[in-house]
Amino acid sequence: MDTKQKIDLFSDYILASTGLVTCTGISQMLNNTISHDIFTNLLSEDEFTQKDFWEYSKVIVRQIEDESGCIIVDDTIHEKPYTDESDLVCWHFDHKTGKSIKGINFLSFIYQSFKGESLINYELVKKTKKIEDKKTGKIKKKSEKTKNEMAMERLQIIRGLNCVKFKYVLADVWFSSKDNMNFIAQNLGKSFVIPLKSNRKVALSLENKNRGKYENISEINFEPETTKEVYLEGVIFPIKILKQVFKNRDGSEGIQYLATNEISLEYLEITTIYKRRWKVEEFHKSSKQNLNVERSPQKKVKTQANYIFMAMVGYLKLVRISMAEKINHFAMKSKIYLKGLRIMFEEVKRLQLCLGSS
Repeated sequence: MDTKQKIDLFSDYILASTGLVTCTGISQMLNNTISHDIFTNLLSEDEFTQKDFWEYSKVIVRQIEDESGCIIVDDTIHEKPYTDESDLVCWHFDHKTGKSIKGINFLSFIYQSFKGESLINYELVKKTKKIEDKKTGKIKKKSEKTKNEMAMERLQIIRGLNCVKFKYVLADVWFSSKDNMNFIAQNLGKSFVIPLKSNRKVALSLENKNRGKYENISEINFEPETTKEVYLEGVIFPIKILKQVFKNRDGSEGIQYLATNEISLEYLEITTIYKRRWKVEEFHKSSKQNLNVERSPQKKVKTQANYIFMAMVGYLKLVRISMAEKINHFAMKSKIYLKGLRIMFEEVKRLQLCLGSS
């Protein structure tokens, strides 16, 4: 059995499972026709790379890509509070909750077009450097590269080496640095739609920019559903910004400032494009609920990383099945679960009949 066949079996097992995914478990499921050592070795040998993953993901991407496609960049943390700390399982600050969480942090790159969406690739955040916190004197762990650096490097590979067709890069506010904007527009030659914090400084004209006259975005007066062409401090080309006002679930008012380097876009076009970013939230939810990444029992960095590789291959299979069946991931997973539940139910009935006849 070659490596690809083993990956195929293990990723199928992850997709079908509703509980802990173990090497012993898959061996038992296969009636012990394949030793659990085969799968143990699969997880503990050489770590699978992003290049390996592209060989799987490109099959779907080539089917759905078009010139107006989006690449959505985001990161998520899979909590693992009871797993020993390592370079991979460590503490990460979660901007959504405002606190540090112990777990696995990785960047995801979702391709989205009007034909569908899928995962192109992902990057694991490994904190291999130890530094001393100047305020507390405690030793902290840090990644060799920042998530912004990792994101831009991966986008360069997606555009250059992988030759993926796309027009827009969408991300949340944590990827809105001036360096990222300059890189996307100039190095990649692409457009971005990214939110800005309210304290970012802009000049309302080229003259003001040359004079160094900047003001906070929050101080600018926006008419409803209008845009302004401005110069963001540190960005060498003009951008278009807008102020979006919306209601939160709790009834409070929320404000979001969106920026794009595609000056020809108007308010409705910009907000419509940015709505496509929410597809990444579906990926985060699906990877946690349908692929058991947070419940994986592996302890070592290499086996944890390889398990995630298998889980992401399983995610691609879920995408393909969902596209063919024309239902979402969660409905598809429920369908698989119900099929298995019916088989188990029939087995329980059979066993009871056997008891009754004895």
